[in-house]
Amino acid sequence: MPSHTASADLVTGRPRRRQHERSAESDRRIVSAAIQALNERGINELKISDVAQRAGYSQPLIVQRYGGKAGLLARVSAVITENWQDVYERVVGNLSGLPALCASVDAHSEFIAERPKEVRAIYLLHMLALDASDEYPATVQTVTQTHRPGARAKTWIAAGMKDGSIRSDINAKIEAEMFAALIIGLVYSWMANPKLPIRTLHARVKEELIEHLESQSAKMARQRANKKRKNAQA
Repeated sequence: MPSHTASADLVTGRPRRRQHERSAESDRRIVSAAIQALNERGINELKISDVAQRAGYSQPLIVQRYGGKAGLLARVSAVITENWQDVYERVVGNLSGLPALCASVDAHSEFIAERPKEVRAIYLLHMLALDASDEYPATVQTVTQTHRPGARAKTWIAAGMKDGSIRSDINAKIEAEMFAALIIGLVYSWMANPKLPIRTLHARVKEELIEHLESQSAKMARQRANKKRKNAQA
């Protein structure tokens, strides 16, 4: 009777992994090695041969799979974006208005804490969008389309203005761009100085958002809720 179990490696005795499992593992290792190289060498000095050595695979394999440096960087960008989206969906979820803005700040702070090398890599790639002579259009397109905190912020602010939780006398587009500039600026400051208390700064951003954007009615409701909670704890 034929066996339906995976064949075992004659040396280790372990079940052999299927092709898609081996491909996924090699992709993970190659992308991880590229992120490490980006952190240590930057974009211009990143070499396929170095990534291959770090990952433990041949240079021709990487070229065959990704088509060269541009394709590899596009894959790195896609993987980091997927990881960021996972954190974003978990932290922000279906929130809207001011709670979504504050949760988005929390998501950025958490992603930096959990995956600092990925944050450095994606923001290095983000800088490519400023280079008119960029050699990696696919990478730039991926980064600029997915890492735009201002786009979502505008939607959240508009929703908050509609439901009364955010002041109605502001310009949603301007405030969203200010929010994006602040978040992006904090990341670049942290990249220049990793000892920066980024969590404390993110907490301060949330305080400023609430102080600046919260409507009077929402502020009064929040104060009443806080007072009720304190009385219950007394």
